[in-house]
Amino acid sequence: MSKSDTVLKKQLDSIGDVGKLKRRRFIGGSTQDQELWQDGGLTFGINKTPYGSCDFAWYTDKKWDDPYNGKSVDKKPQLVVEATDALNTRSFGDAQIQRIHHALGPFLCNVDSVYWLRGTSNSERLQEYVAGTALFLTQYYQTRGLTSSYLITTDLVDIKNMVIALGKFGANSREYSEVKRKIWQKMYSIFYDYLKNKGKSWKDYLAGEEIIKSSKNQWIKLMGARKQNWLNSSKRGGHTYVGKAIASKFLLIGSKLFNAESSTMYILWSLMTSADIKEISEKKSRDKEWRIISVAESKNMKIKTFDDLHGVSNELQQLRVGLLEPANLNKSPNKANKNKFFKSLISGLKDGSITLT
Repeated sequence: MSKSDTVLKKQLDSIGDVGKLKRRRFIGGSTQDQELWQDGGLTFGINKTPYGSCDFAWYTDKKWDDPYNGKSVDKKPQLVVEATDALNTRSFGDAQIQRIHHALGPFLCNVDSVYWLRGTSNSERLQEYVAGTALFLTQYYQTRGLTSSYLITTDLVDIKNMVIALGKFGANSREYSEVKRKIWQKMYSIFYDYLKNKGKSWKDYLAGEEIIKSSKNQWIKLMGARKQNWLNSSKRGGHTYVGKAIASKFLLIGSKLFNAESSTMYILWSLMTSADIKEISEKKSRDKEWRIISVAESKNMKIKTFDDLHGVSNELQQLRVGLLEPANLNKSPNKANKNKFFKSLISGLKDGSITLT
């Protein structure tokens, strides 16, 4: 456990127990959080697919049927928090989304969940798409029967206010609902103020996130994932690409340009082949991030690779080959070549000279 993880957990711990709410947390070097909730841990999942461990929870001594496998337990989670110090480690991009699926686990179990990206006076800006993702996935699932909320905040006070209202007045109280509404409104403002201030339409915004509509009316999310991002555990590629895939799907759903019931968003990993996918599936069959993206979140989302592209010029194919092995694609000259490759690929998918099947 990193020093910052300990700091975050201690700050959450300072909120204390309120009313009948009790804390579950593991401060120090314990790995108990990686155990399922039903086994005394802080990991949640659906239909035997775990979504990752969280950092903190408040619970009550009530019966609860764990959606992971239906097992009945005598401790009911009421509020779960996933915490990160990403805003204070020069993380202004993908790192902010890396752990968003951790709190998605308890949310899907119908438990209010918070993704807390601790803010300080020197923090990086919370990326609007992080708040937007939580907005739209909450809306999506609440229209399909869930009553839980997925909330994003940078402020510990928001979590403290939730715990106090929940502990004193209960989950169905007006007081608790009002606290959640205020956090929700801040999330809404973060996202929609960004769109308004930038003067962007939804289509332009999605294009900036490399989510495009092809000449065949396919919605495609382009990513630079490579095989080593999944097979080299030190790269934590699984966390990044699961987070980006989930974010892209729910941003697209939120745009209302995409019918989540009848349409599919294609995740295009053009620096990988179908053989790469097969190898990852064999070597990572028990990896939670791989199971999330390939199975649990596969409804209206499907992975495609370079093998599914047609009409790619020899020049573009050669450019792609040079991107497969370099350690860092964000340094010169790799960055320029990567940008040229993806710009050409997007142009071809849009004008029909390149097609995806």
